[in-house]
Amino acid sequence: YIVKIFYKSVSFNIAIYKSSINLHKNLRVIEKYYIMLMKCSLHSNLLKGEVFMSANKFKEMLRKKVAVLYGGGQIPSANIVLGKLMEWLISMKCVVYGIHKSYMGLADEACYEKFTITKAQQIQKQIGTYLETCRNVDPSANEWFDRIIVLLSKFNIHKLFICGGDGSVRAATDFEKKCEEIGYDMRIMFIPCTIDGINGSLSIGRQSAIAESIRRVSSMIVNSFATWDAGLIGPRIPIIELQGRNRNDIIVNVMKRLIKEEDIGRYKISDINLICVPSGHMWSYVKLINSILKTDKLTAIIVAEGAKPIEQWWEAISGKGIGEKLFNLINLSRVKGKPIKKANLDVVGYLSQTNDLISKEESDEINLWTLAATIHATKCNSEVIIKKGTQIACIKLQDLRQLNPNSKEPEILSEEDLKLLKPYLP
Repeated sequence: YIVKIFYKSVSFNIAIYKSSINLHKNLRVIEKYYIMLMKCSLHSNLLKGEVFMSANKFKEMLRKKVAVLYGGGQIPSANIVLGKLMEWLISMKCVVYGIHKSYMGLADEACYEKFTITKAQQIQKQIGTYLETCRNVDPSANEWFDRIIVLLSKFNIHKLFICGGDGSVRAATDFEKKCEEIGYDMRIMFIPCTIDGINGSLSIGRQSAIAESIRRVSSMIVNSFATWDAGLIGPRIPIIELQGRNRNDIIVNVMKRLIKEEDIGRYKISDINLICVPSGHMWSYVKLINSILKTDKLTAIIVAEGAKPIEQWWEAISGKGIGEKLFNLINLSRVKGKPIKKANLDVVGYLSQTNDLISKEESDEINLWTLAATIHATKCNSEVIIKKGTQIACIKLQDLRQLNPNSKEPEILSEEDLKLLKPYLP
């Protein structure tokens, strides 16, 4: 692999070649990468007077204890990221603890699990999020902070590797600041992992989330069209609700794929009454339901979480989300007292993601990100490994926090995206 790492706005390349050697059994190979990094940097005069630590100090640092946790909503590739990161760290002779239940787990000794190479490799093959996550926990709050510091001190952990989204960035920054206030040395390495995306960087999980959504939409459409009900007009109507703060981005990518492929199974896109409802679009429940009931064409609906209609009474409709409310309206609709159509519903969000669809492109990215994070762990700063375009970069944790002061609102569709979706808007 070619790892492109940016430091202080200047770049240098580290060439890492495929080898049959098991890295975790050969520290000399790891040291070779470090020496390559050192020579490249010194030769290019990029550090501007800053000197790398000695080889002995490097070895000593690598044997330190570190903790890895996952914060925020799940992504399809969570276990692959966590497992690969821990595999790299253990390869470099770090003692690695995986923290279950995210920030909340830092305050519970039972949540500290010591990992081996074998265990790190095993979880990469499992679906789900092995380390689990916990929402709405502020590790800087008094109810958590003191207990966390006691346990981190007990395990002698001064380096945290955190995978998560914008909320995890803010929590990590506040936690590090509070540690500094009480004199506890804590350094944090952050890797953006979220299907929602994060300001200032691409994020691991986005591509797999799009691939998962495309698969679920396609399967739902063909399976619904293949299901008929005696006495009703036409087959079932598939309704797919896409969740997450970047749901509009996912809808656009799903539609691009469907339009490009031109057909889904035996059905041509041009023959389907395909309806797309992104967040922020002005639409009407009444008009949408009437148009569905009147048409003889095969109909499919892709709707974004939070795509509110113009009717004020929409919240009174039975159902938790937009998709479920549409599902209930269609199934309850009657003409002359008789039902005429039925619908199927699928909701694609955090809790329904898997990690068996990860693409080769994202697999290569994960190798890049986790290796870059491991290499930068030899430094003492709290940093974030980000990705812009094809470049891997390293910035200060505080800088990413400033780019993400609050939870990101759903993305606004661009003029190009609106033009793409226009034929399918209700």
